[in-house]
Amino acid sequence: MTASLQSKATIVENQPFDLQEFLSSGVILGLGGGVCVVGSGEYTRSAASIPGQLSVYSPDFLLTNENPWYCFPRYLMLPISHLLSLLSEPHFAGLEWLDADREDFRQSFETIQQLIASGELHKAVPVAHRRALGDFSDQAKGHALANSLKISLDYQVSVFGLWDQNQGIIGITPESLFTMQADGTITTMALAGTRSNEPGTPSLLADSKEVREHAIVIEGVVERLSPFAELTVSPVSERKLNSLVHLHAEIKARPNRPTAFEDWVRALHPTPAIGAWPTEAGMRWIQSEPNSKKRIKHGAPFGAMIPGTDVVQCLVAIRCVQWQENSVQITAGCGILAESLFEKEWNEVNSKMDSVQFGLRL
Repeated sequence: MTASLQSKATIVENQPFDLQEFLSSGVILGLGGGVCVVGSGEYTRSAASIPGQLSVYSPDFLLTNENPWYCFPRYLMLPISHLLSLLSEPHFAGLEWLDADREDFRQSFETIQQLIASGELHKAVPVAHRRALGDFSDQAKGHALANSLKISLDYQVSVFGLWDQNQGIIGITPESLFTMQADGTITTMALAGTRSNEPGTPSLLADSKEVREHAIVIEGVVERLSPFAELTVSPVSERKLNSLVHLHAEIKARPNRPTAFEDWVRALHPTPAIGAWPTEAGMRWIQSEPNSKKRIKHGAPFGAMIPGTDVVQCLVAIRCVQWQENSVQITAGCGILAESLFEKEWNEVNSKMDSVQFGLRL
């Protein structure tokens, strides 16, 4: 967060803000330092960002959208505390959630294990979906946003969301695909391995399976970026979130040729943390996996270009709720290796879905 950006965020705090318009059609992205950017009202779908407008990149997981940019002419940067003060706490009864399909997840798990045994894959990330029926009303959006903002102030997560009256997504992701600096360098991360944040739970650094899973993610990111960038990888540490802990390493990349926003997206997405490894075989599995289209935007890039600033940020859209056509869903995945056990992985995806359902109080 630059000083100039923090200053701008403070200046706009008292400007008029139409909360109802925002809840009807809006976008939000946390920028760190207790600040977020919000856009509202009519937007333009575009194949590229539009100069002078808040341009948000939000494709589906498979990057099939011809117009992945959502461009908002009306936008503000606000302190998160100020936005929270505008979001009242209306009564929200919650949703009636259905259990995720255990056998569907088992099929994905067994297919991956066969591909690993054959030597085609080293790691893959299947997903499960927890669904609820009904509309995700403006009241539900306000409720989910308020709880997302509160969590983002207390933990190392970024609030994000994009919606209109027909569909949308709101979440609190711990994972950045990349942040681009003014000189063209980027910072990305390897985030993998999961345990509960309950006291007394053994460290992930002592779990050989979780450490190997995380090492594969680092290897995958380095292999993809090293042909055109000079890389620096930080030591591995645990990163504690609201209810979960992950292994984390920061990776800095200095490109040796001009590299634009979508060049970085194509180079990195999907990382082995949310896709599969090695890349070529992993993409064959993703394309053939029945659940891939059902991810919708879960795990997809979610980025923004903000006029008048040097902020270029792209998150990984996980830990989120999505809705469309009278259906609401929470999706979660987990990394499968040869030594993975079905029950442990099934429990992990459910703990991740719990972290969204109960964290956003849905």
